[in-house]
Amino acid sequence: MLHSSELIAQALKLTPDAGLPTWQDAATHCSHCACPINPGDLFSPVALGAFFSDSRDLAAPNGIVCWRCVHLRKKTLLNGLSFTVITRDAVYPIAQNIHKAWLFLTPPEGPFVALHSSSTMQHLAWRTPVTLDNRRISIRFGPNLFVVRPDRMRKAMGIALQVTERAGGKWLSPLLLDRKAAAGYHGLINPKAEALLEAGERDFLVNLAAGERWALSATMNAKQPLPERPDPITETLIAKL
Repeated sequence: MLHSSELIAQALKLTPDAGLPTWQDAATHCSHCACPINPGDLFSPVALGAFFSDSRDLAAPNGIVCWRCVHLRKKTLLNGLSFTVITRDAVYPIAQNIHKAWLFLTPPEGPFVALHSSSTMQHLAWRTPVTLDNRRISIRFGPNLFVVRPDRMRKAMGIALQVTERAGGKWLSPLLLDRKAAAGYHGLINPKAEALLEAGERDFLVNLAAGERWALSATMNAKQPLPERPDPITETLIAKL
């Protein structure tokens, strides 16, 4: 099994912090990412504060982390990986809609880890599974772990373009969407477009997964962002470590 912390450590060429202790007890695993910790491996004890809100995502309550998660818990990577896709050899930013369109419509080959913050200083990296097959993307949006299927995204975008054409060419989204996926209207059929939808199109849209509805908030809009692969920020992040 490939853990997110292992992939990120490879991309950023991470090495263990100096002075970490060596695990001497029976084999166990990291309380955060679930990486194995065997006798002789480097680790760190970790004390979680009273306001640590991600306890439900811990792999184990054993109070230790692997050397990789020592890095992932630091401010540099908490902030630096907030809106990113991490492959084996690069980190790509996805804060802009054109870069989200790249991920959701024309994703890179797996494996990769996809992260998108919903506020500041969130723990995202260690609790996000690795996407191995780019036909089914796992992406963490703050507390939410979403699944996005690019083929369904592309079909939804095609429906939006057909609705716009039927409306006379002026952009008309068939869905009401909220970038935070929190508004009560999020994911509902746009009343202005309902009469322009064929039965099969409407059924398809209302059965999209929650992650796909959220992802469409970045791509299904009047600007219709075209997918653009971002320049990697790998070396910039490495320089900050």
